Amino acid sequence: MASHASGKSWLPKGSISPYQVYALMVQSVIGVGVLLFPRAMAQEAGTDGLLMIPLVGILSGVMLFAISKLGALFPGLSIVGITREVLGIKRIPWLGKILSILVLAVFLINWVGGMVVVTRTFGQVLVTAVFRKTPIVVVMLMLVAAAAYVSYSRVQVLARFNEFLLPLIYAPGILLIAALIQVGELEHVFPLFQADWKQLLKGSSTALFSYTGFEVALVFMGAYQEPKKALRPYLTAMFVITMFGYWLTYLACLAVFGREELTRLSWPVLELVKSVHIPGMILERLESAVLAIWVIAVFTTLTNTIFAVVQTLHSFLDLADRRRKWITLAVGGIIYGVALWPTNIYELGKWGELIGYWWFFSILLVPPLLYVIARIRRKRGEEDEASV
Repeated sequence: MASHASGKSWLPKGSISPYQVYALMVQSVIGVGVLLFPRAMAQEAGTDGLLMIPLVGILSGVMLFAISKLGALFPGLSIVGITREVLGIKRIPWLGKILSILVLAVFLINWVGGMVVVTRTFGQVLVTAVFRKTPIVVVMLMLVAAAAYVSYSRVQVLARFNEFLLPLIYAPGILLIAALIQVGELEHVFPLFQADWKQLLKGSSTALFSYTGFEVALVFMGAYQEPKKALRPYLTAMFVITMFGYWLTYLACLAVFGREELTRLSWPVLELVKSVHIPGMILERLESAVLAIWVIAVFTTLTNTIFAVVQTLHSFLDLADRRRKWITLAVGGIIYGVALWPTNIYELGKWGELIGYWWFFSILLVPPLLYVIARIRRKRGEEDEASV
């Protein structure tokens, strides 16, 4: 039987720098939802969505604070090692492994379900907007196969991959600002404070679901160079995601189209980019460039999450490294197979809503609960402890 340390080489301690932590967070959160959430937000909250997005960003920052405290208490450990330490008893070493099944299952269901929704939505967008004669099964297969292949890399390679692609994510911000200046109308973003509490709750949940992905930090934190200082890159990433990823996007869409028109657009961000005028027509079809960058964002999100799932299963099952490729293939196959299940966009939306609620309660409850139990039982990791 393989040793418990069989997964060390894939998640070596001290291999992810603070800037790479920031890149991983941004790339894991910004993905498929950025093209879709302005329409849903306009339907639920209207102009008050401009107030809800920063509040949801603060709530997500609080969740990341809990994750950072847990990681600081157990430096060099990921979620598998932490659950064993917190829930285990030295005299009964197998008890921690058994009890950790429930905790790990919560996150595995969350990650796999989220990837299913991302994969199907990705395919739906591309076959609707670009590849209209290409079967959706082919588009999804290419995405999952490529993401699974890249995820079969050691964490330091994956971190550099995210770091390298990160600057591309910033590029659409220039077009959003240009659209806001050229054709935006200030009266479209007023009046504020019009939504009732039910609309606020629904709008907040819509925005919150766009933040799924940062919980992969529970796996990657086992390889941080400075685990006790992870909060700073976490909060920096959350600020950039909130203000420049979602708030600016929604502001530009709302100012250009207004609430009523925004609720009728299938892909509002792509329509927004079409409204940008470049002097001299030097660049045309800007929506194609934005769509290409969006594909990269979705790809990195899927790749990071597949790595998190595979690493968690690999470490928990104590498998040898040579078995990892079969776990990767199995996870990719499950994602692709289940993504074919929804029969239409409406059903896919219901799936996404259920996964969103599951994600919210799992992130809100599990990391703080593990931290409280660890403090009560006076459990703490060692600085020189191997990553798990």
